[in-house]
Amino acid sequence: MGLRYRKSVKICKGVRVNFSKSGVGLSFGTRGLRYSIGADGRNRISAGIPGTGLYYTTSTKRGNSKQASNSQNKSITVSLENGNKITINPEDVDKYNETVAILFEGHRSCSPSIDWEEIKTSKPPFELGSKGPLEIEAEKKYNELSPGVMGSLFKGSFNKKKETYYENISKAKEEDEENYKSWEHDVDMAKKVLDGDIDTYYDVVSEINPLENLSKLGVDFEIGTDNPNYMEVEFTTNCREIIPNASLSLTSTGKVSLKKLTKTEMYENAQKYVCSYSIKIARELFAALPINIIYLNAVDNNETILSVKFERERFINTDFSSIYVCDFVYSFIHNVKFLKTQGFKEVDRLSINDDLCDTTSKKKNTKLNVDIPFGWYSQNQNFIKPRDDKLFDLLYIAKTTKTPKEEIAAYKKLISYYLEYQKECQSKGVLFEKYFEETHVYANNKKNSMLNSWKKHLDELEENYLDLMEQQKAMEELSPTLKQDIIEIIKNNPGILQKDLVKKFNPLVKQKILDTLWQIQCDGILRKEKVGNSRALFIENNLNH
Repeated sequence: MGLRYRKSVKICKGVRVNFSKSGVGLSFGTRGLRYSIGADGRNRISAGIPGTGLYYTTSTKRGNSKQASNSQNKSITVSLENGNKITINPEDVDKYNETVAILFEGHRSCSPSIDWEEIKTSKPPFELGSKGPLEIEAEKKYNELSPGVMGSLFKGSFNKKKETYYENISKAKEEDEENYKSWEHDVDMAKKVLDGDIDTYYDVVSEINPLENLSKLGVDFEIGTDNPNYMEVEFTTNCREIIPNASLSLTSTGKVSLKKLTKTEMYENAQKYVCSYSIKIARELFAALPINIIYLNAVDNNETILSVKFERERFINTDFSSIYVCDFVYSFIHNVKFLKTQGFKEVDRLSINDDLCDTTSKKKNTKLNVDIPFGWYSQNQNFIKPRDDKLFDLLYIAKTTKTPKEEIAAYKKLISYYLEYQKECQSKGVLFEKYFEETHVYANNKKNSMLNSWKKHLDELEENYLDLMEQQKAMEELSPTLKQDIIEIIKNNPGILQKDLVKKFNPLVKQKILDTLWQIQCDGILRKEKVGNSRALFIENNLNH
């Protein structure tokens, strides 16, 4: 990680799922789904996120039962390039999607916050030197033990019971002593935590392990600090293995549909996943430790793809069940470069040292060298929240528009509102101006401010407008019966090479043609045979099209 602090620890080492070959006759599949045919004749489907342990498995025996037949009528058979075929049943769809949904909902849950002040001032379970409550209760039961009629008749049995009760007194005393030691340990830890002892911070993370559940994702974490008010976290995202490249759904008739995700969809899913679990990590650490600032760096393929400065107060005042994760993360000081068509790009890291050591930015803007007082944000919600919400709504519209013309208009509207909001904050005083700078500008790097990045993107849109419009026009001119048209071409030209088929269409829609071919193959209609660097295409004659 390269932290410049005196101590760092690895926590929540990612786990990997190793599939045993024992008893499996054949296995194959795509990322996010795995199918196995066992030697015992059972079909198995394991769905989840590869390499994470987040998966489910269904197993069905081959047979001719009526129930199996009915299910198979709505299942789909997928032909793979190696000639194998797999069957996916309707009951597998919800289970798979529930598993995938975990990727985007990590931020919703969090462990209870630890009240270190309450622990520090808590009373001991009993006065040292006196008997503990468990020992007192055990002695009471022993003293109240009476033989009764049956005990008088069976003295041996009663004496054995009495001996057990007497032994329970010693056990209760030992348990009282353990409880007292545990209380002493907790109080001592609370005092050290509240005194800002860094070593105790690491002990808390090791003992409580607030990020333990995140290990199911198969990712790594590293934390480090040398200041009790701050924490730096490195989150290894493992996006390339975790984000699935296909989706399952049911049609209106209840039939299974398997669809390959476009690169854009995969990139956007990766963005939501990274933001969701960045929030999750920060929530857990804020709940466990009295830190106020977390610098989180998300890493993928050894590159920093997100660096964000999270502040405790904002987390306290947020309803995480209703936020849009990307907007929430980007509302903090952050560095990120994300394009819908290219995904994340490497960025510079924000650092604790930016706050502790760097005086350059303060010299540049001494007017804003003030601290926002605790509670200021919540006291000014009536002004801040509606404006932030509108800004995030405009940003969402700009990022989700479909046509170049709409996107240009959306970014112009976003930039205009951003400047209006900034001017309002400047007119209301230094604290509002400081809030706007910290929330809506990248930290200590005015060249890469949100505004400049939007302006740069707008310039690129306008510069490439004609090319983008041409591509859009080519997409719109595609026949609504494109899938059937491609099938007919292959039927009439059996064995046609994939590269020759693609040449029959506008080169601007090449990716759309490849996606459609993949969908036809998933439907079990298309068969491919490798020929040189291309594929020969055939329509399965035994299927009804």
